[in-house]
Amino acid sequence: HDADNYGTPNKLTRDDLLDLIRDAGFRPVERNTRYEIIRDYEGPDPARREAPQPMRV
Repeated sequence: HDADNYGTPNKLTRDDLLDLIRDAGFRPVERNTRYEIIRDYEGPDPARREAPQPMRV
């Protein structure tokens, strides 16, 4: 797992994943296998960063 020698963690907590989703500018939502919403989480904090912009290709 640590082949990159950067000390990459081998696990992420739920809070880590929620923070990653928010940092990407999205609102985390937990869904079941039928894609129905189970739990809705708070979205990104607008004071933390600018609104996400589409990536140029």
